[in-house]
Amino acid sequence: MQWRAIGLAALLVACGSEDEPDSLGVDRSLQVTGVTDAQVAKICDWLVAQFGGYGARKECGSGISGVTPVSQAACIEGWYHRSPNPACTATVGDYEACMLAREGDLCYPTRPPACEPFTAC
Repeated sequence: MQWRAIGLAALLVACGSEDEPDSLGVDRSLQVTGVTDAQVAKICDWLVAQFGGYGARKECGSGISGVTPVSQAACIEGWYHRSPNPACTATVGDYEACMLAREGDLCYPTRPPACEPFTAC
């Protein structure tokens, strides 16, 4: 069986300026390659809330399942394990927009255009 994990590479379009913290309390203008452990934890909590919580799973068909990390610790580990190319310039705001474009669907069939900032990551 194949598994499709949610990419940790794309967040909530908040009102206000780009340097204001969003609902996560994380500055949307920060590059995803430069966030702290505490900020990654907040991003992980927000991320999995968009897709059904920690350990959520959805059968996508053809033997593929969409899954979220099983715990905050696993999400944080996954963030660093899959850390983007240091040349990546995508921001927390870009991540937010990418994940929101997936509309809470663990089986979103294609890469949304909002995820393009992560092509180089």
